[in-house]
Amino acid sequence: MFTKLEKSSGNVLGVKVSGVIKRKDYDVIDSEADAILEEYDSMSLLMYFDEFIWEVVTAWGKDAGFGAKYGDKIYKLAIVGDKKWQEKIAKWAAPFYGDKAKFFSKGDVEQAWDWIKED
Repeated sequence: MFTKLEKSSGNVLGVKVSGVIKRKDYDVIDSEADAILEEYDSMSLLMYFDEFIWEVVTAWGKDAGFGAKYGDKIYKLAIVGDKKWQEKIAKWAAPFYGDKAKFFSKGDVEQAWDWIKED
């Protein structure tokens, strides 16, 4: 599931990613992104992976759709987690998100927030 994090503000959206991600979960993140982009030209996204299990196959289309719809509007992407594959996602995502994607370990979450909120 996706849960908006309290530190989200302005054009910065922080999202906790946990449990099993289903197709309908993208409605939450899509509506938050739409609201930000009504007011700002771009946004920054912090994704905090906490007890994430997996994403069901039926959600993959919505996942790809999110990237297609918002990818060029995301100025920075911070991935916060504790798995090697999450670090690789940050490196893989950089060309699709303005070359400003970065991985942070869970212990560095405050540093991630500082980085994502910098201009």
